[in-house]
Amino acid sequence: MSIIWGYILEAPGRPPLAKQREVMRALGVDMSEFGTCWHDKITKGSTRPRSQLTGRNDLLLAVMEGDKVVIAAPLCLGLSERDAAWLLAELAERKVEVTVNGDLDTIKPGDDHSDMLRRVASAHNVHHVRVAKAKARAKSK
Repeated sequence: MSIIWGYILEAPGRPPLAKQREVMRALGVDMSEFGTCWHDKITKGSTRPRSQLTGRNDLLLAVMEGDKVVIAAPLCLGLSERDAAWLLAELAERKVEVTVNGDLDTIKPGDDHSDMLRRVASAHNVHHVRVAKAKARAKSK
């Protein structure tokens, strides 16, 4: 029997926690206290944030061949395009299907995920531009 897992990455530029939880529930993830959703929270200015992704590491230990992982948006796949590529490769190696709700995209093991990585990179660029503009506005006041 396959399991539907969820992964929430709460970090600057990602969808709000409430929105990510809503996506998980809508796509069949058990959100109870001992459910199938793993959660990481990265705060702004964290150093070595990848070492803080203990929920993601636990998820990778829990998934089995044939399972499915739900992620709320492309930006929630990782802290960078490279990090997202690593996660997708790890899940593919374990023969786990990934659904990214941003566009309800499903990536099956063995599928090319380069289009998703382009969207991750684009979303990261948009976030960085937004942050830079906010800093510039704050500086000019």
